[in-house]
Amino acid sequence: MLHQGADIIILDEPSAVLTPLEVKELLANMKSLAKLGKTFVLITHKLQEVMDVADRITVLRDGQVTGTLEAKDTHVEELSRLMVGRELVRMDKQPSVPAEAVLQVEGVNLSGAKDRSALKEIHMEVRKGEVVGIAGISGNGQSELIQVIAGLRKADSGRVVLSGQDTTNWPVRRIREHGLAHIPEDRYMWGAAKDASVRENGLMGHHHRLQSRGIIKAKAAKTMVESWIKQFSIKTGSAETKAQFLSGGNLQKLIAAREFAQDTPFLIAAEPTRGVDIGAMETIHAELLRKRSEGAGILLISSELSEILQLSDRIIVMYEGEIAGELRAEEATEEQISLLMAGGKERI
Repeated sequence: MLHQGADIIILDEPSAVLTPLEVKELLANMKSLAKLGKTFVLITHKLQEVMDVADRITVLRDGQVTGTLEAKDTHVEELSRLMVGRELVRMDKQPSVPAEAVLQVEGVNLSGAKDRSALKEIHMEVRKGEVVGIAGISGNGQSELIQVIAGLRKADSGRVVLSGQDTTNWPVRRIREHGLAHIPEDRYMWGAAKDASVRENGLMGHHHRLQSRGIIKAKAAKTMVESWIKQFSIKTGSAETKAQFLSGGNLQKLIAAREFAQDTPFLIAAEPTRGVDIGAMETIHAELLRKRSEGAGILLISSELSEILQLSDRIIVMYEGEIAGELRAEEATEEQISLLMAGGKERI
């Protein structure tokens, strides 16, 4: 765009696939270019980035402007209030008390495209009562690892052990019935059927226990889904609205609610807050910590490093299909994680 001589540049979530160090460089370049006369419109839900680079800030909620402020005269808390319409509740994260391993991944290998390995000798575990975060730039093996654990792809070698049982390459339904819930990273490809209703999408994975002689208990299903609509503030005309008419954020909230309600001992939460507002993010984070406190093991995959640092007890960093390092969350820094995400060879 700069080469083409653009003077007004719109950036929509430009930092989504950047490391924290790359984000700092991007913001610094934006400031430098603004001094040279370029105009930037930055669209993002990352409030600290807004505060670091913007001169003026306009906040939108439900398609309406709720405030326009000078950056020097405001703060993150005020922006959050304008986005959500209320004060956010401060998250109280208690120290974890991990128990036995609920997930063990032992030497898993998976072939990728063009004779490259997608996963190389992955060894890791998640214990009951802890959140293990996986950090890494998109495309470094996180997706493939999730898919192997959940049964969506078959490992070439190695083992996946869930709740003491070798579940390697089991069918998806059998793995889920053994105790896995899964908030997928791509809500449209893996998480929902766009032509089905909100109620039908909510039923997915619950339908086996909400049926009698092959007939779905319609009243129980409707009550269940409507309770999630209320709890997660899902904006929809009704439970019979087709999923394709929900915004991405509202569909994400529906999928998260559905998987939390599975009440399994292990949960994969892949990009659980992608596209949702700060209020919904608060609710989803609280639910993740609730499951952790009740003894579930959680594997959290997120491109939001702040989310990884905020929720995780341990952090695993992936680079080119390998584990580049593992850190205790309370000791980790953005700089350490960024170095490993970018291919740094230090082991911390």
